[in-house]
Amino acid sequence: MEAFDLSCEKELIAKAKDCSWASSDTLAPKRCNPLDLLAETSVTCLTRIAENSSIPPSMLEQLALHSHPAVREAVADNMNTPIDTLWVLSGDECAEVRYAIAENHNVPLAILSALSCDDNPYISTRAQSTINRLTGATLITGDFPAYGSDSRVLRMG
Repeated sequence: MEAFDLSCEKELIAKAKDCSWASSDTLAPKRCNPLDLLAETSVTCLTRIAENSSIPPSMLEQLALHSHPAVREAVADNMNTPIDTLWVLSGDECAEVRYAIAENHNVPLAILSALSCDDNPYISTRAQSTINRLTGATLITGDFPAYGSDSRVLRMG
């Protein structure tokens, strides 16, 4: 079993050391906005935060705007990411982010349907596979003369 890595938590604690969110005393350490603190955090830590199913949707929305694709991909994989955020990420310039949405079974069918028309064949095929898995549909290929010249049959259930 892999040991739990505390480096991310240590990094956040070190950055937060000089911050005080509870005190307005002028002699207290400087006040910090938690989102500003995240902006100064490493991509590795932000990715781990975005993967956490306990973080609030508002933070996932912020992390979805991050410049690094790994962070956006982790947001796309999180089951608590708001639907509006998933729609935005479904148009992401990075194929890995769109692919993460296409394989996520928690994504609404409307988003998966949109991704099934993606220009990238890996993404469109993955989105269609996810739709098929969710709906119970199976695409069978072969020679089926009873169905005309089309060699594909869609089986439901």
